Amino acid sequence: HSDGRFSEYAPEQWSLAPTGFGIKFMGETLRRLHESEKLGGPTIDQEILLRTVKATQKAIQVLLTHPDLLRHAKNFSNQYTGFWGGMLAFVSAYPDEDLYRAFLEKIAMFREELTSPVGYHYERTGCDWRYTMYTHRSNMRHVWFYAHGTALEKTLVDMERPWVDWLSYNAVLEPDRGYFTLNRAIETRTALPGFSDWETPMAEHIPLAHAFTQSQEAYREHLQQAKEKLVNTWPSVAPLDMYSPHIFENGRNVFEWLPDREQRDKARAQLPYLTQARYNHFRMDDRIVVHHTFVRRPNYYAIFNAGEIIHNIQRYGLGLLWHPKMGSILQTQSREDGPWGTMGKDGKFYEAESFYPDMMVNGKAFQPTPGKRDLPDGDIVFNYALDSAGKKTVRFEESQIAVDIELPGMFTEHLPLLVREGDDLQISGKQVCLQRGDHAMVILCESTATVDVQTTDVAHGPFVLKRVKISAKDRLLYRIVFE
Repeated sequence: HSDGRFSEYAPEQWSLAPTGFGIKFMGETLRRLHESEKLGGPTIDQEILLRTVKATQKAIQVLLTHPDLLRHAKNFSNQYTGFWGGMLAFVSAYPDEDLYRAFLEKIAMFREELTSPVGYHYERTGCDWRYTMYTHRSNMRHVWFYAHGTALEKTLVDMERPWVDWLSYNAVLEPDRGYFTLNRAIETRTALPGFSDWETPMAEHIPLAHAFTQSQEAYREHLQQAKEKLVNTWPSVAPLDMYSPHIFENGRNVFEWLPDREQRDKARAQLPYLTQARYNHFRMDDRIVVHHTFVRRPNYYAIFNAGEIIHNIQRYGLGLLWHPKMGSILQTQSREDGPWGTMGKDGKFYEAESFYPDMMVNGKAFQPTPGKRDLPDGDIVFNYALDSAGKKTVRFEESQIAVDIELPGMFTEHLPLLVREGDDLQISGKQVCLQRGDHAMVILCESTATVDVQTTDVAHGPFVLKRVKISAKDRLLYRIVFE
């Protein structure tokens, strides 16, 4: 476009993603060509080079000022942070004080628009784990190479700190300490049920981030294993599609700061659900009514999501259930793979649509408002309608979770259980028991009901997903307890 914007998916469809990521790689390419020319190495036609430099300057300027691009950035943050590293690479080769100052001012002022008060960076106006943990992380690695030790360093650290705090409430560590399971039901774009480790180049300045990062020792072991594999498989090489432009980003292949095992384990001990045996914590976005309640009790940790469905892949309600010794037990999947909640006789899944429950905390009504805060101690109760004739109550009590459903006619309650190798999942009448080692999670039905278990194709980390389906008529009461 004459104003500097790029298109990607079709001719003249000017938008943020192609412009932002175009500059990410254009800026780095120009820096490398400039370095090559200084050293007497290969270069390109000078007329083409001059036109490219001018096009890059124009694109950076439009990224800082165009109202449509800035409006879109507020909902797709990774597409905006994409150009930051390329911009700094460009000005390192072609200094432009005015452009650099405008960039710093925009980032300082605009970065808070990219992040919810809940803590996640906006992706389709909500939380998407994969885009933030991979694409956005790649962007941060790139920009950190140039920003580390400059005035921009603190701005970037301040931007990432809330995200790490948000992750600490939503990623639960399994007892074997090799895998984190996510509150994935809220993801807005892509699929990521869990992860083994996640790194940020800013971990040195954010101690809690050490909990998710591989240790220095593990990194060295990984390098040794990779070297041995290379030696043993040589001269076999990776397929050509492995050589993407990302491998040429400065920062991607530079050894970034990593904690040692002691530092990592110390940070893991500070994860909220590990350092405390009891709390009620609440977070709510300020753009749309979406809120998340985190309930920790001595024998369980649960996350309940509610509010406006941002995208139709989301599933709300009980998103994650974790036990201190058993690890993750229940995880609502996005899409149709394994939701938690109630399906009516017409096939309607109520937690797949927006719902706004009434909340009670320790016997008192609680009115959700944006922000994040600890709630008073005591039971938390959610009440919400199922169409015009039904209602559902979910109670998080001291030692159990109790669910009461009233809905005329036949309906089915779904519970997506995570099962590990060696687990014993048994149905006995109206009771479901998941035995894992010396502990068990039991679902007790107190109404006339039929229970069935279905194995799914969903698997991640150490888990396979099994769907417990409880069929009842008019009313169902069930409790989740631990033995």
